[in-house]
Amino acid sequence: QKRCPQGCSANATCFPEDVFDGTAKCKCKDGYTGNGILCTVIVPKPCPQGCTANATCFPEDVFDGTARCKCKDGYTGDGLSCTVIVPKPCPQGCTANATCFPEDVFDGTARCKCKDGYTGDGLSCTVLEQKPCAQGCSANATCFPEDVFDGSAMCKCKDDYTGNGTLCTGK
Repeated sequence: QKRCPQGCSANATCFPEDVFDGTAKCKCKDGYTGNGILCTVIVPKPCPQGCTANATCFPEDVFDGTARCKCKDGYTGDGLSCTVIVPKPCPQGCTANATCFPEDVFDGTARCKCKDGYTGDGLSCTVLEQKPCAQGCSANATCFPEDVFDGSAMCKCKDDYTGNGTLCTGK
């Protein structure tokens, strides 16, 4: 098996050209162009038409350096014309204790979500029951809601007292 007659570029590889006579040839690696002895990096070409403000130009093919415009997240189109994706309304409509919010900016889907202090699937929301303080509070503390999302509560020392809520001492 013959080697490439001249040395290949550092950005090329030597490969067999003809298995019968054992000749070999230098070939530029992906992302490079040239005759194999001299290889230069392929510089990405700018997008030929230019992109709109709501699109970016990105390399499409590293072999020939072509590029194309692509709409940014939240926009749809061919890259030359991009329009904002308008969120679709919630298909079933939400209860009074829920709000409709965008779920996916790529396709505009939306769903109902229960408001703070309520629990449910967004189509049916009930008042979140407040859990009592687990440890029991000091006589100088009060139990108050800690998290409206899960209904948890905690003891807090009254004014003029310090402590962890379970044990409160005068200041």
